[in-house]
Order: sequence, then structure tokens, then C-alpha cells
Amino acid sequence: MLVSGDVGSHLDSPASYDSASPVGLQPLQNEEMSCEEDVLRWLAAQVDASKEFCLCVSRTNLIERGLMLWQRQKHSSPQNVLKVTFMGEAGVDTGALRKEFLTEMIAGIETRLFEGEDGKGKMPKYSINDLDNGLFRAAGEIFAVSLAQGGPAPKILQEWCYDFLLTGNLETVDVKDVHDQELSSLIQMVEEVEDLSSCTEQIINCGYTGPINKDNKDKIKRAIMLHSAARRTLMLRQLREGLQLYGLMGVMEKNRQLCRDLFVAGNSDEVN
Repeated sequence: MLVSGDVGSHLDSPASYDSASPVGLQPLQNEEMSCEEDVLRWLAAQVDASKEFCLCVSRTNLIERGLMLWQRQKHSSPQNVLKVTFMGEAGVDTGALRKEFLTEMIAGIETRLFEGEDGKGKMPKYSINDLDNGLFRAAGEIFAVSLAQGGPAPKILQEWCYDFLLTGNLETVDVKDVHDQELSSLIQMVEEVEDLSSCTEQIINCGYTGPINKDNKDKIKRAIMLHSAARRTLMLRQLREGLQLYGLMGVMEKNRQLCRDLFVAGNSDEVN
């Protein structure tokens, strides 16, 4: 499990902001951002501290119920200060419960909605049901809230996923990013065999329409890689919708390298 440390420990908690001000801090302009801390401080300043986004959750099956309750909360918005209570437990959330909830949710979302090798970045699972239920949108909102309100950075994505969120293209997809066992085996077969006739149908099913022979192996492998990635783009587009919270996507687009370490696995161990 690759989740960074508390990205908000060096920032004021949203709960400590002046409640008379809907944004609490004066945000930096995008062009003034020079480090991850500037990004986090800007996000924290977008939290509406005059209102609360309250969730009462059970520790039993926290991830599924947390996602469901997040979507069902119609009386408030995650734009506001997140306040968390755990069912059957006394205590007022002064920030610790929020941080615990966000930490558990980020870790759980990685397992529930993403797949790939630990430490090497993950891509969204190909799940039409989860897409239809809006879970990737909810995940994007939770990622944004975690960054803005003192939780861990969602450092789980493969490079190409982050790039797709910003550009909408698949130029950086690589063979190492294919985690579908059937497609990985197909790529290996294309690399190793001279006669590709035995896997012609599989290659065509990946959308490759050129000549199937050893002279076109690189193009065939590229088509298989793109096929694997293209299936996940609907999930990434919905994740992007959730990341619009606080205007985060706009900040990411203008500060691509600064934000990369907040989302891509393995870029650094911890956000400083």
C-alpha cells in the first residue's frame, strides 16, 4: 500500500479557519505556486469553513459504506469542512477523526477501485457497475478533500493515468502498464513467436487493423497496450469530474509537475 504521510500537518486545519470567512486563507495565484506546499495551501483556502459536510460512518465495511454515504449526503457539499463521527463512539471531530477517515478511505479506494502492482502505480479497474454508480467521481472528490483538509496524498496512479487526466491522450502508455493477464500474455506471445497466425483473432479483437506479421510486432504491441488503457479512460474521466472539486483540476493543469508527486506512485516517498 503506497499512501504518503499527512500532507496537511504543516497547514492549518480547516476547522481552525475563521468561520466568518468562506475560504479562510487568501489563496495564492496559480502562477505563484512553486512547491507542493503552495498547492496544498491554495486548496485549503478553497474550503468553505462556514459550513460542514457531516458524515456518520460505521467502522464495519467502512469503504463501501463511506462511498455510499458520501454520495447520499445531499444537505451539504464536500466543498465544506468535513466532519466525521464513527457510529457508537463518543467524541467531537477536531481533525483527528477526519484524518483517520480520509486515510482509511484513500487506502480502501486504492484496493477497491484500482489495480496494479504495489509501489509501481495503479490504474482504475474496468468496472462498468462502479462507473454507473458514480464511484470514481466520489473517489476523485475524496482525493481532493484529502489534499485540502489534512489527509494523505492519493499517490496511487500510474504515470499514464495522471497524464491522461491532464491531456486526454494515451501517449505515455507503456508495456509495463498492462496488468490484464490475458493481454499481458498476448504481448508476451507477440514478442516471442515468429508466426503470429495463432493469435490473429486476439490481436484483431484489440483493434489492430494492420498487417499481422513479425515486421509489425511493435505496432501490434502498441495496439494491445492502447486497448488495455482505452478501456479505463471512462473511469479516469469520471475520476476527473470528482477532481474538479475546489478547482483542483485547473491547478493540476497549470502546475503539472508540482502536482505529479501528489498523485503518481513512486515519485517520492512523502510530500514535503
